[in-house]
Amino acid sequence: MTVPHFDYELFSKQLRGRLTLMHRMVTVFLEEMPSRFIALHQAIIGGDHAHIAHAAHSIKGAAANMAALELFACAKQIEDDCERLDSVPLLQLYQSVEESYHALITDPRFIYIETYSMSCPE
Repeated sequence: MTVPHFDYELFSKQLRGRLTLMHRMVTVFLEEMPSRFIALHQAIIGGDHAHIAHAAHSIKGAAANMAALELFACAKQIEDDCERLDSVPLLQLYQSVEESYHALITDPRFIYIETYSMSCPE
């Protein structure tokens, strides 16, 4: 079974369908993720397993909050496997994390939430 990159129904359910709150969550997520990706990439390049695990855990938590299931799974795999893998496989997994993130932020339902007008009544 393929894991969806974004489970809109789950995200909506987690936030009780409140589009204003969903929009705020998406906005913060988009603001914070670039620094999390940089931290993960730098930790992988540096071979720092503790920082790899921490950065992957941070991405995994943010993904869980957003119902970004594929991103969650990719980050979890890095977190789980960082101790036994060297930088080449970890960089390949990192690429999967980036691809999953790109799929998430280009999902029409995600874009709808991102562009939701704060002036619309709920």
